[in-house]
Amino acid sequence: ERALYRYRETEEILNMFPKKTRNAPIVDFFGKKGLICELKKASPSKGIINSSESLEDVILEYIQGGAERFSVLTEQNYFLGNWRFLYELKSKYPEKGFLRKDFLSTKEDIHESWLIGADAVLLIAEMLDNAQMKLLITGAHERGLQVLCEAHSDTELERILSLEELPDAVG
Repeated sequence: ERALYRYRETEEILNMFPKKTRNAPIVDFFGKKGLICELKKASPSKGIINSSESLEDVILEYIQGGAERFSVLTEQNYFLGNWRFLYELKSKYPEKGFLRKDFLSTKEDIHESWLIGADAVLLIAEMLDNAQMKLLITGAHERGLQVLCEAHSDTELERILSLEELPDAVG
């Protein structure tokens, strides 16, 4: 089911960007001090958090509070996300920084993240081996995207820090 969802998502994104070019400028996601606010509709532990059709109401409150960087959940199955959330928010607020938070595992995921307007991507060490992390970090950096690697244990943190090319941040 996850593979089918990913295939459909890839097809939608590539159809939306037939020239395979990005419309939005890339923002230095980690270059500025300040809050990174999360935008999501739901979580497995809390259920529905935001029942509106878009995340526009939430981002407006964050912006009014001074936020300039946002982590957007695009994962559909567990977080009810959609890549269109990030695309629409970046289109409306091109000067703001957006991180794509999803279960990214392929170079195609990185390319799609770049196309839809992400300035940074999340990579989860628990679900990637060292070769995959290296490939995805390099692929992201080649596109001008920054990388946040997430570690849940000392072992995962050590794996991340032993990589030849390091992510821009570790969480």
